[in-house]
Amino acid sequence: LEPAGHMDDHERAVVLRADDPPIDARAALVLKEAAYKAWNGLGGGLIDFADVRLDVDDDDTFRATVLTTGLVLDGRWSDVAGVWLAVVVAR
Repeated sequence: LEPAGHMDDHERAVVLRADDPPIDARAALVLKEAAYKAWNGLGGGLIDFADVRLDVDDDDTFRATVLTTGLVLDGRWSDVAGVWLAVVVAR
């Protein structure tokens, strides 16, 4: 969870990759954090935001690819009362 809102240029540069979709940077942070938690729960080690590439669909679903291994994690995301929420399913 993360409140929707502005991120400064430095924060955006830490979170977003050039090939991430054009979404709110705070939303991208939440999606990547959800992916990291699933990745870590599967036994993965520490990764940076740049190690995760996002693909976002029009129906509030997303795919996070952990570039170091190619693992793909699927999730759902939404703005709930001004707060970004994301959930990832680890299979």
